Amino acid sequence: MKKVRISPYIDKKTKEAMTVYAKRLKISESNLVELALNQFMAPDNPEKREQAMLRKFDQLNKTVRSIKRDNQISSEMLSSFVRLYLSCTSELPDSEKEVAARAGGARFDKFKTYMKERLRNNKIFGEELMEEITLEANDFEEMEIKDTELKQEYKV
Repeated sequence: MKKVRISPYIDKKTKEAMTVYAKRLKISESNLVELALNQFMAPDNPEKREQAMLRKFDQLNKTVRSIKRDNQISSEMLSSFVRLYLSCTSELPDSEKEVAARAGGARFDKFKTYMKERLRNNKIFGEELMEEITLEANDFEEMEIKDTELKQEYKV
């Protein structure tokens, strides 16, 4: 079948996403557009619609699990901090409360600056924590491999 050239206009972000997706599928952008248009204009197929919905539900389920995990980490971290703070700090005398309030305000401003920088650089505590846990698990696996190699070498 002979193909016809068309020249539609799309926004820059859509074009960039299309380029990335076409590369991921290892097809040309033209083929991707043709597939998308055919799928968009095809008569509704209940099985395909159900499969698409199931994929979307799976994605949403993964997202909800991730949010739940992050929320649990945050809750545990906050409760641990409050427990530690309340057990380690004593009540200030009235004469020192004003000075402590000013110092606390300055420290809080530093904290806000620190958090702005972390968020600007997309540094997320939960992700860093999970990376560290993964690294620790990988280190443990490497230790097991070395231990097995040593046992074999010394016939233990």
